[in-house]
Amino acid sequence: MSVEDQEQPDGSAQSVDGGLPAGEGAGELSIDFVGEWYEVSPEAVFTIGREGDLEIDDNPYLHRRFMEIQRIGGLWWLANVGTMISATVADSSGGMQAWVSPGSRIPLVFGQLNVVFTAGPTTYEFAVHLKSPSFLQQSNGSEAVGDTTIGPVVFTPSQKAIIVALAEPILRRGGTGFSTVPSSANAAKRLGWPLTRFNRKLDNVCDKLDRVGVAGLRGGGGKLATNRRARLVEHAVTSHLITPDDLPLLDQSLGDED
Repeated sequence: MSVEDQEQPDGSAQSVDGGLPAGEGAGELSIDFVGEWYEVSPEAVFTIGREGDLEIDDNPYLHRRFMEIQRIGGLWWLANVGTMISATVADSSGGMQAWVSPGSRIPLVFGQLNVVFTAGPTTYEFAVHLKSPSFLQQSNGSEAVGDTTIGPVVFTPSQKAIIVALAEPILRRGGTGFSTVPSSANAAKRLGWPLTRFNRKLDNVCDKLDRVGVAGLRGGGGKLATNRRARLVEHAVTSHLITPDDLPLLDQSLGDED
């Protein structure tokens, strides 16, 4: 894309390279993807997918039109108009998280929302910035980001290391963009573990989160979801269960404590 402002043919979006649009020309809602900024018009539907106002990638696993953003009744809405892929949406603090499945939509009410989804082997992330959010976030300054506790769930160091191994590419990437979730075999190799040990601990991690209501980690009839690794990474990163500060876990010798 051009580094200059680029208006779409229907006037619905504008890409601004190098930072969030500012001043009188700044739109009410803007999107950041890989450092490219898009200004969304309240008068049009903004489309996201393999084709659209925001062309994510030519990934054949990604819908041509996956998501839509539009202003309805005074609120901005993000709708999943695809048929196969779900997305994880979270505020910048990780305190609010939603799983947006095909056919569903959510209002965009926070100043920043991070949208993460996986198509085939690739995980994508973009950020939505709202100039006048309906809800303002405040931090008490004492929140512990990246703790091994999420609600009632507590993870052992080796269980947390599994999540970090799977999320390593996205943690090292920083910012918005795309990365590949490692296979179980590659993640086990990264930790220096046998695959059987890795899979056993992955089962335990997914079971713990599934019991407290994290969607997408189990398939129907008790079968493990085929995309559970990607969904686990999406949840862990957007909820701040893990952060780049946890990467040293990958180089530690972890005993078989669970």
